Amino acid sequence: MENKKNTLHIYAIKDIVKISDMFKENTGGVLNCISLENTDLKYTKKELYIHGSDIGYSDLKTVAFVMVDNDEKIQLQWYELNNYVPDSFKNWKLIKETIEYK
Repeated sequence: MENKKNTLHIYAIKDIVKISDMFKENTGGVLNCISLENTDLKYTKKELYIHGSDIGYSDLKTVAFVMVDNDEKIQLQWYELNNYVPDSFKNWKLIKETIEYK
């Protein structure tokens, strides 16, 4: 039987950690997800490679989901990257936010 598994190689861990730390410092929240829309990433021989430069690639729509959960509230925030430098908070625009008080 042929192996039909795909492999994902993530070479962007250091970049994702920098972005996570940046959101923690500026919002007090935890980065939960980075979504890449309109990406041209493709599987090559059942392997997908993601590099740090893919996160800030100019033709993408990059969205970060951040959650603040403390004794007072649960705050969900979605930020869109509007520049190719993802580790600078000034390059992220808040596009949606919900707050639920405890």
